[in-house]
Amino acid sequence: MSKRKKRPMKVAPEDTRVIIPGIGGITISELAEKLKERGVGKGLEEQFTKSLLQSIIDAGGMVQRSQLMKMWKDIKQSLGVRRLGVSLNSLIDTGLLARVKLPGRRPFYSVTEKAMEKFNLKVDHPEST
Repeated sequence: MSKRKKRPMKVAPEDTRVIIPGIGGITISELAEKLKERGVGKGLEEQFTKSLLQSIIDAGGMVQRSQLMKMWKDIKQSLGVRRLGVSLNSLIDTGLLARVKLPGRRPFYSVTEKAMEKFNLKVDHPEST
């Protein structure tokens, strides 16, 4: 069976006025600039990622998935967002977070050195050499 192609969604023209709570009536072309001023976009994703990684470090550096998802939910709620462009798989794929499975233990998640350098995160205890 062939899969039916969906018709592309229609997009409103740039001169359409929309009403956004907190901003009011604004045209779509002006909306992108206004949202940049509010800090919506990549900055919020980086802030979320840094907060999540720091909370993992504060929790001892090794967290199970249930604990990680609780942190995830709490940080999203504190930032006041519902959806972000960040997922657990994207953090693992970019090398910021590692899923570790040791014999006889449940899998856990830990912050990588790459994330520590990128976000300038600090560990409370001195590293043993």
